[in-house]
Amino acid sequence: MYICNYCGRYLKKEYEKCPGCGSKSFKQVQNYEEMIIKTPPQNGYKINYSNYKHGKKSHWDWLISGLIVLVILIPTVFIILNNFFDKSIFTTKIDYVFLFVFTGAIIIFGFIEVKKYFDESKRIRSPYDKNIARIKKLSKTGMLIKNLKYEVKLVSEIAGKSVYVIQVRYEFEKGNPILFESEPKYLTALGRDDGTVDLLVDPDDYSNYFIDFEIY
Repeated sequence: MYICNYCGRYLKKEYEKCPGCGSKSFKQVQNYEEMIIKTPPQNGYKINYSNYKHGKKSHWDWLISGLIVLVILIPTVFIILNNFFDKSIFTTKIDYVFLFVFTGAIIIFGFIEVKKYFDESKRIRSPYDKNIARIKKLSKTGMLIKNLKYEVKLVSEIAGKSVYVIQVRYEFEKGNPILFESEPKYLTALGRDDGTVDLLVDPDDYSNYFIDFEIY
């Protein structure tokens, strides 16, 4: 491990400059065991929010599919009907009813998909913003526990990519282990050479925490 001589951040690997403060002055320390750091650096720990942002963006598929239907598919249907089909094929009221029902179904589908986007946006925005605000505060007040052994659990498959959560067990009181589980990690590969993760936790509320491979 390395410690930045300027801001005091502990780093698991060697950097050209400190990712926290930009300093190029480091000291190597031979400590790869569990380490508790009770005082955060002056500007707080650097947190990777990408997994929360990934979850927020995933519902955009509904908006895209709805807009494709409304903006592209519907005009295309009318152009094809007007230019490439003999209008004489619509000889009965049933033919016209079928045409209107078919077109109406496409329009309804498009609006439903767009509505899903806005409904999901309302649902996702609140937890997303709350999580970001919570972790930003935690980064300046939390207790950091480095070099913890962990396990991973597969939770889902999205677009052919595996989504995992990181699980860590830690004993604040001997004989009373607590299971901590990360937010879904949208990563193609999990793990680091040292096989450990870091846990940032509120010492007064163990339900408030954040897990990542390296927190500095």
